[in-house]
Amino acid sequence: MKKGIIIGGVVIIIIGVIILAISNEEIKDTKIVEEIKDTKIVEEIKDTKQKSGPFQINKLEYKLGERIFLRAEGLQSQDKGNIIITRPLDDVYNILYKKIPFDGELKSNFNQMFEPELSARENICDVEDLTGYWYIVFEGTSYSDIKFEVLEEVVLDITKFSEPVC
Repeated sequence: MKKGIIIGGVVIIIIGVIILAISNEEIKDTKIVEEIKDTKIVEEIKDTKQKSGPFQINKLEYKLGERIFLRAEGLQSQDKGNIIITRPLDDVYNILYKKIPFDGELKSNFNQMFEPELSARENICDVEDLTGYWYIVFEGTSYSDIKFEVLEEVVLDITKFSEPVC
């Protein structure tokens, strides 16, 4: 009889350990699934591409020191003109920063990179001359402008924005 009680007790303990192990695995699996869901949500939030026809930039907001990647994909042969990039002049007006010609008959796809930078020659003296809303205008087409913002935040370890240049 004692053997039966001991064996029964051991079986109950083993079953309890198995149930506990299964429960812990289910909790871990649930946490992993929640982490995956959270990661997907973060990735969806980070996907802030700005598009206009065949043109696209990779984000809505940029820190000082970040490069802006402009992509043209699938230009038609009739797509010809200039990409006009403007920076804020004041609270109301923008001013030309860069002009890039394009011709869909010569090239249907291309990538262009630019980085907002201080320049005494261009009278872009300090951070305030770069921060705010920028526009990319597609002159010669009916494509809508792309609007993005350059923030006052600076990419870590970049010091070129710490002092005015003019």
